[in-house]
Amino acid sequence: MKVSTYYLIGVIYATIKSFSLTFEIGMYYFLFAFVNVVTVLWYKPKSFFLIPLVISHLTYFSAYYLRPFILVADMEYFLFKDVVRPDLELITATMQMASFSYVLIMAGFVIVTKIVNFEGKIIVKGLDGFVVKHLNITIIIGLGLVVLKLFLFFAFGIGAKGVANTSSLAFLQRLIPEDLFFIITMLCAFVIPHKVPKRELAILISTAMLFSLAILMTGSKIFIMRMGFFYVTYLLYCRVKIPALRMTILAVSGIFLITCSFVLSHTMRTINYLGLDPSFSTFVELSGESFAEVDGVEMFEAVTERLNGLDGLMVIPEVMNNKNKFDWDAIGNSFNFKEYVLRILEMMLPGVEVTDSVPIGISISWYIFKFDKDFVFAGAVGLVGEFAICSQSLTLLPWVLMAYGAILAFIFGFIKMIELEHLKFALCSLIAFFMMFLNINGCFDTGLTEFFVKLVLIFAYGGMMLVIRQIFKKY
Repeated sequence: MKVSTYYLIGVIYATIKSFSLTFEIGMYYFLFAFVNVVTVLWYKPKSFFLIPLVISHLTYFSAYYLRPFILVADMEYFLFKDVVRPDLELITATMQMASFSYVLIMAGFVIVTKIVNFEGKIIVKGLDGFVVKHLNITIIIGLGLVVLKLFLFFAFGIGAKGVANTSSLAFLQRLIPEDLFFIITMLCAFVIPHKVPKRELAILISTAMLFSLAILMTGSKIFIMRMGFFYVTYLLYCRVKIPALRMTILAVSGIFLITCSFVLSHTMRTINYLGLDPSFSTFVELSGESFAEVDGVEMFEAVTERLNGLDGLMVIPEVMNNKNKFDWDAIGNSFNFKEYVLRILEMMLPGVEVTDSVPIGISISWYIFKFDKDFVFAGAVGLVGEFAICSQSLTLLPWVLMAYGAILAFIFGFIKMIELEHLKFALCSLIAFFMMFLNINGCFDTGLTEFFVKLVLIFAYGGMMLVIRQIFKKY
């Protein structure tokens, strides 16, 4: 079966289990599952639009439909008790809002993809086989970027999670395209392995593993999960059929690796935060202690609490209905469209200061969650929560959600028309990761900045490879 089929089976199973929470919550799971099944069956099996559709379903499900199993069992796991006290009624109302919001997003997506003709062709000449031709240069650049990332981390602490850094060199971190390198690795290892020499492929994969190690050193949990996400994107993109036994092995391996990623990244964060000696013995000792304390329920809670969609959305009615309790002017300034654009420019261009508004994540942290301004934390309310604040009114929210679905449809419609397969896969993977970020986090300004930087880097590094190859040819 295809990944989309396994996913739908998982959603149906979660829906059946959800009725054990309450009947009302179960019905909202049923509505989400119904939308998932109907939209997937609505498109032909080979339709390009099934790729973004399933990615959207999967990431939205992760953001909003895993968390209730924890929160209903124990309300104390709710992240933002200082803002609003959770109860079963609030969880139910939030699930209703999340479910109907997704209906509207899908309405916008389906309407555009069914009405607009995306059958044209965008031909990119002269770049056929670009990745294979420049693979050796890609590996050399990749190794150089790993060294740069480790140098920035060990010399200046740049990139360390949970630790403030004001170094003037921090902008260099944005010039390290980890995602692009992982995408190229997935492309060569799975999409076009028959075109790549085995020796170069082995070196490429080894370099990707070094990249993952460098990301782990900073305390980031996505050092494994990012590769896993791009692997899932590949399975959807290439419509790979997986036997049930292999899928079971992949699922169990994925759960194990996610558990490892949380434990190991927590170890590195502790080392970085406390300023401990980052030696191998210290890392092994602290990781062993963390693994010994791992509990199944607590680990599920630790994973789902990073999926901010539902917890963040539970806060939104309190914010919208009691604006006088929050600094609404400061919040509105951060969520203003003009400020969005200015902050994106400011974050993309080092040394440029064009606005005094703070990024959305920081604004949420300061003005909604009321965290201390010295505390290094970026808040998040998820996709629907951010759209609600942007709309300034729950009345306008449905139109904003439909517009978002329609914009996604136009973006993937444009990608569908690109004739260059390597570029098409890279763009699909990048935007898929961006969609996951938005569903879980909702911080558009940060997400768009990172996406635009990566988009620019595709062409910047591509041009660099062309120049280097021409120099090698000449000399």
